Amino acid sequence: MSEDNRINVLERRVDDFSISINGKLDAISNALITLVRIEERQVNHDAKLTEIKKSVEDQESRLRKIELALPDELDKRLGNIEKELPPLLESRKWVTMGLLGGVSMIGVSMMHIVLKP
Repeated sequence: MSEDNRINVLERRVDDFSISINGKLDAISNALITLVRIEERQVNHDAKLTEIKKSVEDQESRLRKIELALPDELDKRLGNIEKELPPLLESRKWVTMGLLGGVSMIGVSMMHIVLKP
């Protein structure tokens, strides 16, 4: 009898151990699945970062071409334009006011001729 009890106890222990191992194997399996998903995301992020890096390099080369195409004396030229611009704006204002004044005088003269009794 004693041996049957020992066998039953050992059998229960083996069953408990088996259940415990199966639970841990399930946990390891879930952890591996999560790890694979994370790795896939990292691969996708790496691909996107590579695309972004290439885009930035293309933009840099484009900007360098534009910088090389600009004349060396651009600052001097812009300074001259900025100095000459206010008088040009003022003369444009005077020309516009003169034209509007002339058109309004013609309009008033025409109204006087039309409305003359």
